[in-house]
Amino acid sequence: MARLPKLKYDRGTLLLHPPPRGRSWLDFATWDDRVEKFRIPALHYRTLLEKLQQDGIEFIDEAKQYVVLELASRFELEPYPHQQAALNAWKQAGRQGVVVLPTASGKTYLAQLAMQATPRSTLILVPTLDLMHQWYAQMLQAFPDAEVGLLGGGSF
Repeated sequence: MARLPKLKYDRGTLLLHPPPRGRSWLDFATWDDRVEKFRIPALHYRTLLEKLQQDGIEFIDEAKQYVVLELASRFELEPYPHQQAALNAWKQAGRQGVVVLPTASGKTYLAQLAMQATPRSTLILVPTLDLMHQWYAQMLQAFPDAEVGLLGGGSF
């Protein structure tokens, strides 16, 4: 009986071994002689999973590190039309993309709605400590039962 392919995270990349049948995953892979396994940049994790599943390939996913969450917000507001349109466009794009909105247009609340719509742990990256603390306070207020943490500016 053949072993199931195993997907592992390794220093910013994914290792896939033994090689699964099919060829769709090869678009992402490079053979690494050092470890004698196929190596795939980790940014292709989601697309790779989708290709393997689409091809009906069974595999063991040891790279999965997110936590499945059901986030219930303490407060619900009616989204503005531009927020609802952005959320719908993001969902239609496979929950991928970039939302660009001006200051004070509700990006934080829009992100909260996206987090509620996607039952996964989330990493929020911001360019300043002030924004980090603003997001932290907003997430604590919205999701008091969730584990919310900080990394940066002396916090960890």
